[in-house]
Amino acid sequence: MDLFKKCYEFTAVNEAKAAGIYPYCPVVSDKQTDVTVMNGNKTIMIGSSNYLGLSGDERVIEAAKIALDKYGTGVTGTRLFNGTTDIHLELEAELAGFTGKEACTVFPTGFQSNVAIIGALAGADDLIFGDDTNHESILTGIKASGAQYIPYPHDDYDALEDALLHADSNKGKLIIVDGVFSYDGSLADVPRLVELKNKYGARLMIDDSHGFGSVGNTGRGTCEYYGSMDDVDILMATFSKCLVSVGGFVAAEESVVNYISHTAVAYTNTAALPPVNAAAALAALKILEEEPWRGAKARENAEYVREKLREKGIRFADNARAPIVSIYTKDEISTYIKCLQLMAKGIYTNVLVDNGVIRTCYNALHTQEELDYVVEQFVDVFAD
Repeated sequence: MDLFKKCYEFTAVNEAKAAGIYPYCPVVSDKQTDVTVMNGNKTIMIGSSNYLGLSGDERVIEAAKIALDKYGTGVTGTRLFNGTTDIHLELEAELAGFTGKEACTVFPTGFQSNVAIIGALAGADDLIFGDDTNHESILTGIKASGAQYIPYPHDDYDALEDALLHADSNKGKLIIVDGVFSYDGSLADVPRLVELKNKYGARLMIDDSHGFGSVGNTGRGTCEYYGSMDDVDILMATFSKCLVSVGGFVAAEESVVNYISHTAVAYTNTAALPPVNAAAALAALKILEEEPWRGAKARENAEYVREKLREKGIRFADNARAPIVSIYTKDEISTYIKCLQLMAKGIYTNVLVDNGVIRTCYNALHTQEELDYVVEQFVDVFAD
């Protein structure tokens, strides 16, 4: 059989384009702040995870320019060979201090971070427990590790406890969960997870990619929100959300970080994070530390939209604590159509067909005028 047979039979994209309901890959030609230019039109951006509104911040841009001039475009080597620069070490030290962990190391992408961390720590003799709505990068890391995966239904901590209770006590146990679930903005119950990991001798890893910077009084994320910063063994997050760059990090005990950075094949066999991206992330992190109001403003903007949607009778996932508002739709086709209708009105959103929602994300720069316009257009589109 021809290997490409599956490719030739994959016609959904061309069919959607022909029907005029393909909502993906709009062309961006400007900075993505509260407003950007997409497909040549001025568009209110509520489909980006730029929660702090720093992607166009001149301080971040200037830091990236300086790093580009100093280090060039890349390091052309792994961290273990010629890929470690002083800007990497400065960023890692700043992150370790900010999260209150002993050590930190950074990765070229957030997705790769999970693959590297999980692949290094777990193996065939270990068990991994996770929420069945965890991010795909977590699932990919679990597959790469060879460990046995035991998923539990979303937010069903009784099911998790039952699985831990009946687990082989001779196997290593790791609980992995998203801090903020990206499809609806809800938070994992970190205190309950800490209770269970202590009770059954497991380790706990939180992927706080959507929470880091946007949740907690000072932006330290989901663990800060619950007062559990010191109780989580492994903290991971990405730079592609609040830190407006690309890459990711792990923060944990020094021995754990040292082990990951010398044994994870997804770390030791790939080129290091480009210094220009490290510099941008570091500049954004320092702004987060100096201006914690940004995360609070993003959450305030999201709550304003929720209040207005309630008044208008539009159904949405009403359990979010992050700057995410997910509006329920009827079916796959209506989701595509409504997103395209909103795009025609100058509003960009995310299509999450598997979850049956249109996801919207808010940042610290959105004005009340923009938010009122967004709600007005949602009312118009959902009345159809």
